[in-house]
Amino acid sequence: MLLLISLHSISQADQHSKRNIQFGIKAAIAFVGLTGSKNYTSYPSGNIYSLGDQFHWDGFGAGIVADIRLTEKFSFLSELDYSLKGNKYYIDGVLNGKSYSISLDVNLNYLSIPLFLKYQPRKISGFYIYAGQEFGLLLSAKQVVAGNMDAGKTDLYQKFRHTDFGLGIGVGYYFFRSFSVDIRYIHGIKNIAPTNENTYVHNRSLQAGLAYRL
Repeated sequence: MLLLISLHSISQADQHSKRNIQFGIKAAIAFVGLTGSKNYTSYPSGNIYSLGDQFHWDGFGAGIVADIRLTEKFSFLSELDYSLKGNKYYIDGVLNGKSYSISLDVNLNYLSIPLFLKYQPRKISGFYIYAGQEFGLLLSAKQVVAGNMDAGKTDLYQKFRHTDFGLGIGVGYYFFRSFSVDIRYIHGIKNIAPTNENTYVHNRSLQAGLAYRL
């Protein structure tokens, strides 16, 4: 609440400069996934950060937004977000003569800083497009095993690199003046697998978000 009050005060103070800087808050849900050079799954004895080509609808993001107007049509869009990324993988198998069926959730929690250049054409009222980059700082990494065998959590923080970098593109629409919806895709460029592992792992995220301008 104190953060929102502070942002609102800053926004009010900036009105004399034709609202060249607008602050807001946002939340998003996302399809997320990990992709890499090979499937690095070894259950139940090994470390797991499963790779695959499928997205899963378990991602989430929330944060604060600053929209800095550069010209009549262009602005600089910056955010400070909490982002939940990772992967989900299902395994059916037999161990010691007993069948099992489990799901593996790899939850990667990031502090993300997207930096975008936004273009808002005046002839198409309310619509805008943007593109840029996103930096990420890994806060925690957990593996959650659910099913009929050895359910539990494992800390994977040391199994991933602690920084991430990706490129993104998105499109959005303003409605009711203060609200906007947008869809963006972020593709990780940096390999987040440890340097001692002979593999490549990249984050992917397709987000649908709702923002409110203070």
